[in-house]
Amino acid sequence: MLLARDFPIRKYVCVAAVQFLCSGCFGYVTAERGTVPPGERVRVHLTQEGLDDLVEFAPGLTMDGTLVRADSDQLILRVSVVDQTVGIMTRSLGQDLTIPASRIARLEQRELDRRRTWLTAGVGAAAVAAILTSFGEGVPNPELPPVEEDPAGFTALRAAISLFMIRAR
Repeated sequence: MLLARDFPIRKYVCVAAVQFLCSGCFGYVTAERGTVPPGERVRVHLTQEGLDDLVEFAPGLTMDGTLVRADSDQLILRVSVVDQTVGIMTRSLGQDLTIPASRIARLEQRELDRRRTWLTAGVGAAAVAAILTSFGEGVPNPELPPVEEDPAGFTALRAAISLFMIRAR
C-alpha cells in the first residue's frame, strides 16, 4: 500500500485526521432576542456605535459569550475576560456586559450542526482506518529466520502458563 511505504504521506494523513477530529461541530444560526433562553452561547454582531462603546471587550464587530438575560431594551452577556490555570484545572473568569438593543445588529445562537458532526466522524473513522491499514506486513527481511506455524496451538498454552508462573530463587 502507498501509505505503508511513504512516511511523509502517512504523516499528512495523520495531521489531516487530527484536524478533522478536532474541528468544531457547532455553528451559529440567527435568532430573535426573545427566543434564546438564558445560559445559551450566543454571538452578538454589534453596530459601529456598539463597537465604540465596547471597544475594550470586542476586538471586532462580533462578541461571543453566554446570555444572562435579554429583554426588549437590553441584553446582558457574560464574556470571558481571562482564563485562569491552576495545575490541571482551568477556569474562565468572565464579566457581565449590558448591551443596549439599539447597539445590536444581529444575534446568533450556537447550535449543534448534525450534518457536520456526522461528516467529521465519518472522515475521522476513514482516516483512522486508512492509518491502521497502512501498517501492513511490508517486505520480509531475508536475514531473519522465517516464522514457523504452531499447528498444535502450543503458543497460546505457553503464553497462558507464563502468565501464572511465579519465579522463586
